[in-house]
Amino acid sequence: MDFVKSLKSKHTLYYGAEYVTNDVTSKGELTDIATNETIIGPSLSSQSTWTSAAVYINEEYRLNNRLTLQGGARFNQYTLSADFANNLASTLFPFQDC
Repeated sequence: MDFVKSLKSKHTLYYGAEYVTNDVTSKGELTDIATNETIIGPSLSSQSTWTSAAVYINEEYRLNNRLTLQGGARFNQYTLSADFANNLASTLFPFQDC
């Protein structure tokens, strides 16, 4: 969600918010290359949810037709919910959940 507000003839304010969530699934398989037999194996993350939320503000100031100054700030918050307990053999993480 993005917004624009003209403050004066030379000032413009841009601001907004963003929210993204991803449900991640993966499936692991082990294949014996001699017999071509495939069985269920470990996966990196059998079920996890990744979320990002952000807000931002940016101001644009036109000094003249050839020079514009911009400044702004952005805040992001990331979260991850995952269960690694069933996949300890396939991950490099020393923990079971996050």
